[in-house]
Amino acid sequence: MQQSAAQDTASGARIKVAILGGGPGGISAAFWLSATPALRARYDVTVHTLGWRLGGKCASGRNMAVGGRIEEHGLHILMGCYRTAFQTIRECYAEWTPRASSPFKVWTDAMTPQWMAAAEEQAPDVAPPLWAPWTFSLPELPGQPGDAVATDTDALVGAMAQSLQALLDARLEPALADQLNYRPALEQLRRLASSSTSPNDYIDGIDDTRVELQNAAERVRAHVLPAGPSVGADSATSASTGMNFPDSLSRILILADLALSAGIGWVLDLCARGPSAYDALNAKDFRDWLGSHGATQAAQDSPPIRALYDLTFAYRNGDGTTLSNGSLAAGVTFRFVMDLVFGYRHAPFWKMNAGTGDALFTPLYQVLTARGVKIDLFHRVTGIELCADKSQIGTIRIDQQAEFVNGSYQPFVVVRNLDCWPDQPLWAQLGNGDRLRASGVNFESSRDATAARQIDLALGKDFDLVVLAVPP
Repeated sequence: MQQSAAQDTASGARIKVAILGGGPGGISAAFWLSATPALRARYDVTVHTLGWRLGGKCASGRNMAVGGRIEEHGLHILMGCYRTAFQTIRECYAEWTPRASSPFKVWTDAMTPQWMAAAEEQAPDVAPPLWAPWTFSLPELPGQPGDAVATDTDALVGAMAQSLQALLDARLEPALADQLNYRPALEQLRRLASSSTSPNDYIDGIDDTRVELQNAAERVRAHVLPAGPSVGADSATSASTGMNFPDSLSRILILADLALSAGIGWVLDLCARGPSAYDALNAKDFRDWLGSHGATQAAQDSPPIRALYDLTFAYRNGDGTTLSNGSLAAGVTFRFVMDLVFGYRHAPFWKMNAGTGDALFTPLYQVLTARGVKIDLFHRVTGIELCADKSQIGTIRIDQQAEFVNGSYQPFVVVRNLDCWPDQPLWAQLGNGDRLRASGVNFESSRDATAARQIDLALGKDFDLVVLAVPP
């Protein structure tokens, strides 16, 4: 965001804010810049976004030719640890006035909590593919997503230690539990993670905890089966191929291996070292970091790790055929995993009960327009130029992609009493709509240069602030 000197005048004029981009970032900025009457009196907000809908890479559309089917860029779910996202969603729904017949009235109508997750494992070199799920049931935690709760990664490490001990105590035979002798290490990790944030409080505990964790991890790893097919008493077996998946005991030990490796890494690389330690750790890949603290190859290649890389599309050149192409910054990923598994509120996952556009961006659009925020659809930013002294943005060049028959564009179709974004423009509302449709124009493509007219926005006249919310 930039600031113009024009804001400092005593004219009392509202500050003009140009938000470039109608995805989650741009729309969230518009929402909070207009959140109160005082802010609306101060800021005059306009969103400029290409195409006929909001959402960016979270956009969805209804295909009215096949019964209003939801079509999305990809599956979108919300995590219970998305505090800022849920703060926006809850505030939006509290203010929103949907149509009387809408099935969504409050935010919990639009989303269903989920406590179970699964990661699929494929047996190698088997045709046709043989799959078996790893299923995880996570507990209901206090609160609601979006609650203003301070998140402390150290405290979440303590929660990880406590949860791992509860899992192993419940699932291991007493003799094996005694042999692995993991309880002292996990108790020391829990105590260290709950200590004061003063580094002096850690000095005596760090080395002892490291030794205990490494010894416990070695005992666990000695029982982890190698990566690939394995035999176990309750393996998932294909009678036709004779292939076996790791049994439930091996899976539990792999989870223990991952948790202990992460705990060792936290003690050695992060404990009492402050935020800069996480930044430094981002130079390493997450799997490589776990491996550097002893994680077995079976653990590094396990379905939970694969699911994490798949979830974040974290592959070089988009090639996810092998985990060796994976690239996830270790510091930020460790924080995310701790938050995802131990820092959520109520439920770890929330499934939307309609398309992402319908559940999120319809109410956001309607709340923003009711507040007086202007949303200029079909505005494709083509250039951003600096002032002569290069101190700030001076000109924004925009192609208006289409003219509107009635002077404005009404973006929604109604599906089962819900206002929804269509999967394509509502051509009848566009000037020369039939011709544009026949030409195969794609208003959302970066390669499509269709323009009805050019618009130049000037600093001090059309905008004072710029929020850049478009990808590079």
